[in-house]
Amino acid sequence: MQKQIITIMLAIAVFTSACDSSTATKSSANNVEETDPTKMTVEQLIDAGTKKLAQRDFDGASDYFYKALHIKPDAAIAYNMLGMTFRLKNRKRKNKDLYLKEVEAFQKAIEIEPEFWVAIINLGETYHQSGHKGKAIPLFIRALELNPEHRQKKLMRERINAYEKSVEETASSKNENNLKK
Repeated sequence: MQKQIITIMLAIAVFTSACDSSTATKSSANNVEETDPTKMTVEQLIDAGTKKLAQRDFDGASDYFYKALHIKPDAAIAYNMLGMTFRLKNRKRKNKDLYLKEVEAFQKAIEIEPEFWVAIINLGETYHQSGHKGKAIPLFIRALELNPEHRQKKLMRERINAYEKSVEETASSKNENNLKK
């Protein structure tokens, strides 16, 4: 749970820094809460969706992210946040459709912005949590190449090292079994 909250906060921080300075200096007259969704900018829709996500209103969050994508289909941040919405909605990993939507959303964000390290980490985390460590590790490596000082670098490096060690041990074990035959 704490990791999910940290991930949401990171996504909010990245979204905030990704917005134009003009968006960051909105007046109170343009407050997202008071704005008609049909008159909102892409940035305002993503901001509103992020707030809904923080409130655990997953359907409300996804509605805002989909509206943003309707206006701007190449909004990588909206796809990333949509992926987070599916992840949190499917916390216990029991719904395969939500898992596939989560993966697809993160992949689309990366397709649009190949150096979007937040989405790369999120896709890696999705794979790692679902047991697909072989898919996760290259993503963690890429994320660390793009952002070597990421605050979770230690965790990612530990996962990379553990995976590499398990691959080596598996290979060594197979070699020993082949020699015994």
